[in-house]
Amino acid sequence: MRVLARLHTVDCGPDDFGFWERLLREELLPWAQRQEGFEGALAMANPERSKAHIMSLWADEEAAAATIHLGVWLSELAATASSGVLASVESFEILQFELGSGSALTALGGLPGGDLPLDIRDDQPEPRGHDA
Repeated sequence: MRVLARLHTVDCGPDDFGFWERLLREELLPWAQRQEGFEGALAMANPERSKAHIMSLWADEEAAAATIHLGVWLSELAATASSGVLASVESFEILQFELGSGSALTALGGLPGGDLPLDIRDDQPEPRGHDA
């Protein structure tokens, strides 16, 4: 199984992080969840460096390729609206994904009960999760 990640990097001002968090929660994630092959997302911010990273996870190359143009366009539009700049969009193959037992990440989001929708270890059943 090849799971792909797309990493959007945005240079933005320190006052823009609230905007990005709202946009991600209210617009970008609901859009992504409706796309075939969407497996999850992780948003990260570094206010000291005025950078935000949004990583979307896709079930395979086909799913990632089908959304790349619209995904980049949405990121550029959002960056412009927040006075930021879309610095880069890169794709990666996920080699390892692991959350420790009782991980603090499970409290940040995912599915009810803290389950995250992606678990790509070969010894596990099919990915858990969402109906999107």
